[in-house]
Amino acid sequence: MTNGRRSGHAVALPAGSLGLLLLAASLAAHPAAREARAAPPATPLPGTGQVANGLFREGRGGEPLAWAQMAYDPKASRFSWGATGDGPGVATIASAQPNDASWVQRVGVAPGRWYLVSAWMRAQDVDATGAGARISILRSFRESEQLHGTTDWRHVSLWLQTGPGEVALDVACRLGGNGAVAAGTLHCTGVTVEAAEPPDLDSPRIFADPRLDPRANRVRALGTMALVAGALLLLAWRLLAPEAWRFPP
Repeated sequence: MTNGRRSGHAVALPAGSLGLLLLAASLAAHPAAREARAAPPATPLPGTGQVANGLFREGRGGEPLAWAQMAYDPKASRFSWGATGDGPGVATIASAQPNDASWVQRVGVAPGRWYLVSAWMRAQDVDATGAGARISILRSFRESEQLHGTTDWRHVSLWLQTGPGEVALDVACRLGGNGAVAAGTLHCTGVTVEAAEPPDLDSPRIFADPRLDPRANRVRALGTMALVAGALLLLAWRLLAPEAWRFPP
């Protein structure tokens, strides 16, 4: 079900971490804080990279351009979109019943490259159990941190390395997941997919392709060396050990 609307609310986003703290404090003290928090952080936001309409500014027929709706149970979730002036728009998913629902866009990528995938998100009354609100790559386990309960706007992200034959990613502002459905509301904007240098592989939310991950290659090499060494030791034992000690005979 689709319910597009244009929102008349906006929240200014001061620059820097101090500005974010001041914004959070002012929202908490304002009598209209709950309503204001549903509005997007105002520009500037990071560039939209490979994503079309990543700031959800453009739409037609009540829906944001370049984005599609996906839901396991279409009747359990309501999709909506709103934009005000020149600021970023917001795509929203409201699931009255536990569901797996997403705003999705297929983004072209190059094989074997590192990408930083990120978005601004806010959760509202999202179930504490199940998969929360997050940025996700469909049909994979690659996803950002999950937001539960009710939160302020947060910048969520993940690093991923595309596989040797991977030329597209289905990037999703997602609420719920396969076998871990959730109810509540997700607000999303500022979605980016940007090619980047390889991150620190020991950081959280890093998804290297196993076929290209140097750590996996080292593990495979060490495993092969261990198997070869074991075979050589067994052969030496059979050739040099007294006959009564040999095993297998």
